[in-house]
Amino acid sequence: VCLSEQQQEDVAECKTTSSSESYRDRLLRFDRILCDVPCSGDGTIRKSSKQHWLKWNSQRGNGLHGLQLQIAVRGVQLLKDDGRMVYSTCSFNPIENEAVVSALLTQFKGSLELIDMSSSLPKLIRSSGFSTWKVNDLDGKWYSSFDEVPKNRKKKLPKSMFPPENVNDFHLDRCMRLLPHQQDTGGFFVAVFQKSPKLKPAKTSNDSEMVLDSESKSD
Repeated sequence: VCLSEQQQEDVAECKTTSSSESYRDRLLRFDRILCDVPCSGDGTIRKSSKQHWLKWNSQRGNGLHGLQLQIAVRGVQLLKDDGRMVYSTCSFNPIENEAVVSALLTQFKGSLELIDMSSSLPKLIRSSGFSTWKVNDLDGKWYSSFDEVPKNRKKKLPKSMFPPENVNDFHLDRCMRLLPHQQDTGGFFVAVFQKSPKLKPAKTSNDSEMVLDSESKSD
């Protein structure tokens, strides 16, 4: 099941007309979910048109971070126990990638595991995920931690964008960075999660607690 970018339709809660009456108000759970989220697309440099790069700027990733995390949270909520979810982007920006992964693992506190796919995909050439990164602001300043961010910018550069103190516990090296030259493709980021039965049942989309709100998005 793919969580769609289309905002006019709540795909995750679509009801099937062929279901019996007793099932129509029941929220479906899925054993496999793909979250191919909206992203800045900087991994597509080999194929994207000139117009794409004229519009691109370094803040696009910051602006999408909140939405990406919301989609990933919703995906986990809709996942069955022991189910797997793939989170993917065509970006190399850690704010869209490892920051979302670590925020997701923090949110679900041990009920979600980042899976090592090395044995399943032994011939896939890739680079490991990052465990350290900095966050860039509008004025070009770089911050290594949330504590360094000025008070008036903390809503735009939330804590979830930064590596957590326990980042090494998350094994972010299990994330896969697929660089264009490695397989003659576009650039991608992929992380595979498995859900533990310990996780609480999903809420409906109306009362779901999302980690970030619209105020967290960058200017």
